[in-house]
Amino acid sequence: MTDEDRVRLRHMVDAAQKAVALVAGISLEQYTAADSFPLRFATERSLEIVGEAARHVSNEFKALHPSVPWRQVMGMRNHIVHGYMTTEDELVWRTAVEHAPRLLRQLEEILGSAS
Repeated sequence: MTDEDRVRLRHMVDAAQKAVALVAGISLEQYTAADSFPLRFATERSLEIVGEAARHVSNEFKALHPSVPWRQVMGMRNHIVHGYMTTEDELVWRTAVEHAPRLLRQLEEILGSAS
């Protein structure tokens, strides 16, 4: 693993941890409530960072770890950034609740095995 890939993976882990922490114990109804804009904004930003960091992981590293859903991670970033007017709150919430914890485990395992 290159130093640059390690840095990007750490950025992904940090942002994924934030996304998971933000929605911990938060129902979809709470997440989509009118007064929860700061929570939604922070969750989207965290997932955006995960995807942006993933974009900068080398193709060689990605090829060595095909079980990581690289395309989906970067796709979510693109959806948030470019589709900001149509971003579906439920999709973001579900990503943070269901998919981010799995991704986080994968990345932590990769980083742990590289130490």
